[in-house]
Amino acid sequence: KSKSIHIITKNISAVNWNKASYVKKTTVYRVLQELMTNMKKHSKASIVVLTFYQKSKLIINYSDNGIGSIINKQGGLHNAENRIKSIKGKIIFESDTGKGFKAIITI
Repeated sequence: KSKSIHIITKNISAVNWNKASYVKKTTVYRVLQELMTNMKKHSKASIVVLTFYQKSKLIINYSDNGIGSIINKQGGLHNAENRIKSIKGKIIFESDTGKGFKAIITI
């Protein structure tokens, strides 16, 4: 969070982090860190929303109100995808120019 960027988290307390392994928690942290880094560098977003759901799987929805882009899975996004795959999860990226950026992580 900064003067120009607001980060909103929803339902984070609904996740039982004690059941998640150290590797899964670290992986989620690193992937969210990468998404935030990309947001700061490229998207010009002023609001980021992270919504957490815990059902049979953990679902994390990331969305920002930035300028959006054509999805190019190189560098950071490619690394994020590989990290999530390494813990048997999946990540879906969605974006269009002028419509922000979204990522849905399922573990």
